[in-house]
Amino acid sequence: MLSEPVLFLKLSTAYLPENLHILMPIYGHKAHRELELGVVMGKHGLTVPKATAMDYVDGYALCQDVTAWDVQDEGRKKGLPWTLAKSFMASGPVSGFVPKEEISDPHNLRLWLKVNSRQEGETSSMIFPSPTSSAMFLRSRR
Repeated sequence: MLSEPVLFLKLSTAYLPENLHILMPIYGHKAHRELELGVVMGKHGLTVPKATAMDYVDGYALCQDVTAWDVQDEGRKKGLPWTLAKSFMASGPVSGFVPKEEISDPHNLRLWLKVNSRQEGETSSMIFPSPTSSAMFLRSRR
């Protein structure tokens, strides 16, 4: 079991507004999707204590972490970073913004995604729940 979240890079060019199509890169042939709860930050902070971290949240979005699995597997074997596998253009579909006032408890949400097969889960079962989570932290709205 992990003792801390694994961090990886998603470039801003990975951002894909909802209802647009994912385009696999020419170097990747096997796509894998994971549903994530995106946390939209409402103000800037540096070394924010866990106790006040949720005060910085403005809202949420559903996000897909699309990975070129074949590229990631090859990178893992060589000890390389996952950037090419995780951050190709349009590899991060994001839903519309949901204000935090509309989510009574972000630590107890049921999320699901149906693309080819169904993926579902609950934020209450996350290994590293917010505000510790490595889930995607999106751009500030300011």
